[in-house]
Amino acid sequence: MFKSIIHSTAIAVVAATVLTGCSVSDSSSEVVEEPTSEVVETPDRTEVEWADYDTSVKTTIDDLEAAKDCAGLQSQFDIADANGEATMNRVGHNNAKLMGYIDEALKAAGCY
Repeated sequence: MFKSIIHSTAIAVVAATVLTGCSVSDSSSEVVEEPTSEVVETPDRTEVEWADYDTSVKTTIDDLEAAKDCAGLQSQFDIADANGEATMNRVGHNNAKLMGYIDEALKAAGCY
């Protein structure tokens, strides 16, 4: 009976060591790891030619994202979509990158 308990305990210790990826070592060679802070990287955002837009456009989008204002962000997306041709005529590119930036803001705000 006593051998059975010792055997069961030994199996439990080995199983726990294998499952947790730990190793058994003597205290003289034990390595203590310092906790590290995990760096959470934000995804790269679409690069927009902000100089081609009114200075308030980026601020408005960023503020709406921070406020998680999905309706406001969708409105900005729709405005950018409707003005794509006018932007093309004015500066030589459409609003695809701006719309990508707004789409990323919608996702970051949890709108979808």
